Amino acid sequence: MKLLKQILGWILFFVGIFIIFYTLYSSYSIFTGVTPPPQLFKFSETFSSQTKNFGMGEILKKIIGEQFEKMFPPQSLSTLLNLISWSILAFILIAGGGKISIIGINLLK
Repeated sequence: MKLLKQILGWILFFVGIFIIFYTLYSSYSIFTGVTPPPQLFKFSETFSSQTKNFGMGEILKKIIGEQFEKMFPPQSLSTLLNLISWSILAFILIAGGGKISIIGINLLK
């Protein structure tokens, strides 16, 4: 029985460490641009393409929309939200991997 607890403890310890290191490696490759983050958010609609009539107010909306699109491209917002969501997921995975490793260490004692 003690041998089974030790084997299970070592397995849980190494699984937790693997989860932590894999998450860190994935985060490094995402934030250096090697791999793209998981696409949870995707905005493809532009701001200036929403106006159809060209009255005085619509022309002003079109000009403001074009300037806003130059300052904040729609892809930058989706990229930012995807990076934030990956950071939250990475935090959860690292915390979970740490907890699994702690359970494995407790079984080894």
